[in-house]
Amino acid sequence: MSDTKILEQKIKDLEEKIKKLEGELEYYSEERKWMEQLYEHAEKLVIKNKKATAFFLQRHLLIDFQRASELLKRLEKNGVVGKDLGFESRKVLK
Repeated sequence: MSDTKILEQKIKDLEEKIKKLEGELEYYSEERKWMEQLYEHAEKLVIKNKKATAFFLQRHLLIDFQRASELLKRLEKNGVVGKDLGFESRKVLK
């Protein structure tokens, strides 16, 4: 194979990798927007109902335990709810 053909193939491979990465970036951008909207909804729900448990968020937002836990950690970090109390509901601070 000539040097030109090798370089053309490397360029083609890099272009394919760039397209793949652009697709992944778009996916994560959409996922981030969705999570932001979900957080805002969770915050309003928790404040309105004065209840903050993973089960509560799972049931009302139709999400899995992992996402509900992540939302609770973020709500705690932002001062909306108190620390994890084990089996009790977290205290709603706002």
